[in-house]
Amino acid sequence: MTWETRLFAPLRQLGLRFWVTFVLACLIAEGAEIGFEHLREADGSHSGLSESLVTVSGLYQRILTAERHPVVRFTAVVEIDPDKDLPGISAANVCAERDFLAHLLTRIEAANPAVIVIDKYFGRTTCTADDPATKALARTVETIRHNRPVLVGLRTRDLAPAAEHGGKASAFIEESLAFGPADLAASQEAIVNIALDNRRLPLQWRVYSSPDSVSQGTPVVRDTLALAAAKLYEPQLLVDHPQLQELIATGSQPFIGFLEQRQFDRSHAYASEVLCGRHVPRDGDWRSCLGERAPPAVLAHRIVVVGEHDTDRDEHPTIVGRMPGFYLQANYIEALLDDRYYYQAWRAAVMIAGLLLGSSLLLYLIVMHLHVYIDPAPIGITAVLIKVLHLIYGFVHRSVPRPAGV
Repeated sequence: MTWETRLFAPLRQLGLRFWVTFVLACLIAEGAEIGFEHLREADGSHSGLSESLVTVSGLYQRILTAERHPVVRFTAVVEIDPDKDLPGISAANVCAERDFLAHLLTRIEAANPAVIVIDKYFGRTTCTADDPATKALARTVETIRHNRPVLVGLRTRDLAPAAEHGGKASAFIEESLAFGPADLAASQEAIVNIALDNRRLPLQWRVYSSPDSVSQGTPVVRDTLALAAAKLYEPQLLVDHPQLQELIATGSQPFIGFLEQRQFDRSHAYASEVLCGRHVPRDGDWRSCLGERAPPAVLAHRIVVVGEHDTDRDEHPTIVGRMPGFYLQANYIEALLDDRYYYQAWRAAVMIAGLLLGSSLLLYLIVMHLHVYIDPAPIGITAVLIKVLHLIYGFVHRSVPRPAGV
């Protein structure tokens, strides 16, 4: 693919809806400009309308220069923390925790989430084959999957250092517990591993299906937990975002805009709050209050990320401070659904510079040859209105509850 093709590929991928909106915006802006000019000429240069235009222009400038703070829109976090919530419930007692998770997932299901994401890996041989807690967890996941997606983590591990394989990584998927139904299991499993540079968003991993296939087979491509969750929540994600398809095709790991952990406070719940509808004291028994109150309403229609706070094995330094791994996963999901990932900065810079030069040249020709001055206020206001409507429509569209089985 030539550099010209790569540079202008996004323009060719824009659909009819974009061009209709673009042309409509231009017509509205130009019509508003002509109308304002006629009114100004009729009312005098110092009319109330003229003053209002100046006021609106100032408001527009303030909108453009306002500080922007992204918010949590698509995810909710359910945290298992033995230090702050329920002591004794942790990966230190894996088999008992599976029974606890079965009850927790049932309560999350009662809150009507869009997707449930379990940021955990379940080893197939960790507990005995007849372990009742493991059977309870498997039954719960299978039951919920008849109504809504339950995404379960897979974990990869390097068989040997890359130097022993010609410089290529030799990671394979560890053997994990099987969850049903069989027709949904493969599409609702994804890799929990994150990139070494956690500022970047991994989209897919090229791995081997087993240790034996490292030397005998060919690698497979599997989605990361974040990408799989975003696709389950928004089935048209790749269709609506062709640039994301390109990132996946090229194996890129784009940088993302990070949300701080405190920004998840309003969409966060401890496990006891989900089980009992209230925070249970550390010396309390969650079984005695199970289902006592409704689970937190914030879980409804969102991607609920279930994770365990383990300061020793799953806490990571980030550009916004140390953060548990499940908060990283929530960040990645939010970035994918909110278009806060940055790809091929050189192309964006070239296109912005080209747009700036082209706009300046067009304005110069209009002013010098047509002797028409174009006020930026109507154009800017129209652009802001269209953007606001787009954001409102996107929020409503993504907030509509999805039918069972989607």
